[in-house]
Amino acid sequence: MNRPELQKAAHILTFVSLLTGAQGFVADCGGRVLASAGGYDRTSLPPDHPARSVLGSDSVYMIPDESRSVFAVYFPVLSAGECLGVLGLETECKETGERLARAGQSIQALADMMRTGPGGSQHAFVPEGPLVQAVIEMLDEPVAVIDATGRLTHLNQAGISLFGRGAIGEWFEDRFPGSGFTAAWARLRGEGKSFVNVDLDLPEGEYRATLRAARSGPRTVGVVLTVRPDSREPGSPGWRFTFDEIKGTSPAIRKAKEMARKVASTDSTVLLLGESGTGKELFARAIHGHSFRASKPFVAINCAAIPESLLESELFGYEGGAFTGARPGGKPGKFEVANGGTVFLDEIGDMPLVLQAKLLRVLQDKEVERVGGIRPVSVDVRVISASHKDLEELVMKGAFREDLYYRLAVIPLHIPALRERKEDLYLLLEHYLRRYRTLYSKTPKRLSSEVLKVLFDYDWPGNVRELENTVEYIVNMESGDLVTLDSLPPRFARLIARETTGDPGMSIESAEADAIRRALEIYGTSARGKEKAARALGIHRATLYRKLKKLGIDA
Repeated sequence: MNRPELQKAAHILTFVSLLTGAQGFVADCGGRVLASAGGYDRTSLPPDHPARSVLGSDSVYMIPDESRSVFAVYFPVLSAGECLGVLGLETECKETGERLARAGQSIQALADMMRTGPGGSQHAFVPEGPLVQAVIEMLDEPVAVIDATGRLTHLNQAGISLFGRGAIGEWFEDRFPGSGFTAAWARLRGEGKSFVNVDLDLPEGEYRATLRAARSGPRTVGVVLTVRPDSREPGSPGWRFTFDEIKGTSPAIRKAKEMARKVASTDSTVLLLGESGTGKELFARAIHGHSFRASKPFVAINCAAIPESLLESELFGYEGGAFTGARPGGKPGKFEVANGGTVFLDEIGDMPLVLQAKLLRVLQDKEVERVGGIRPVSVDVRVISASHKDLEELVMKGAFREDLYYRLAVIPLHIPALRERKEDLYLLLEHYLRRYRTLYSKTPKRLSSEVLKVLFDYDWPGNVRELENTVEYIVNMESGDLVTLDSLPPRFARLIARETTGDPGMSIESAEADAIRRALEIYGTSARGKEKAARALGIHRATLYRKLKKLGIDA
């Protein structure tokens, strides 16, 4: 492919395929495929391929979805009026086809630019600014194009509404400090993935987005950030909980997430074990979100929160007239509501023995029988359960059925307590500080070294849930930008007293060093990374360098 016009077409193909999900190709006038994207696997175009109709012409050719169950658009690659080849985009996905079909003006803009002659270089992320703009306007959701330096170069109209036109030309992390973008991009490059999902903490709130890599050979030369539709509304159509939304990079949480990822694609029952507040339901939702049942319902029920007299009808439903107060037409239970999806049974250790027997039959026979019913109802669900109790001990005491335990615990998964992953504390604090200061329209907060020491010394018996509540308290109580000991909840009084009386424990320097190391892990040790780390820590860059030297941190 020695003609610059064909190289330009190949870059266009890569970019459009990256954004829309369509597959495609660039072929020469003889029908030989020179470049492909999105899994297109032909090496040459068949003699009757519709793309050949544009060879020798200057007209765009479209095939509507109903013609071949394929939506396609073919562009001639031109140079001074001479046709050098064809760029084709094809999809059998109805949603992608509809997106391309709606993008009439953008497709026409692409066609016009294909007539302008050479453009771009062999290693360019995308050849020309107007071309990038034409492509990203194909998408209804907010899209940001970011170059290899982290600078935001293009936004579509939806992206301008979300990020602001003034963001164009700025480094993304400078414009939106602590958004989570830098860590996600580091993962994208470091793990060699084609995309990662990320929670973006923006001034307007928290959004779910996808970061896709644009590569030139082995190099990642830029990224495209797409905010997912309805990303602020959990449970809305298209919304999917992922493991990226479980915060933490410590070995303990990474091990739990890796094991959960392995079992997500199967249909085995999973038993999540861990203390209250560790995030067992988050793991259950992520497993569901990464399973083939992700598009179906996820239905959670807390077995300890519902009276025993009502739990059976909640789980299995009831027929009309089954008991006093029952609806005349009856009501489906959680298993019927979740048909095709996942049922999450939280605090399964509190389920009465009589209902344990009925649950066992559901797992064995894939059928439920409503209260007052006379015929079973078939259900297809995956069951994930959780407990903070030792179920094996309950089995030994006769308080939990042994046969049900082995049915539920095909895959037992331990969720670590927060004290087992103190390395994640700084990341979690930063995350919840951003969330609650945005929610309550408060000024940004930074934690004093005394506060960091107390928080790192604390055992967190309530785990991540207690940490989140603590941060919400801090954001409400602290009117300034520096969080002091006076802004901590009353339960920290003992630790505060130890701190102020000079009792032994974790030193302020140790807490400070931990915080600095954590910030550098997140933002990196380059000059720019240290500048961002200093900003996140609420100190000047020169102060950070002094502390690195004083504390003996090699970075």
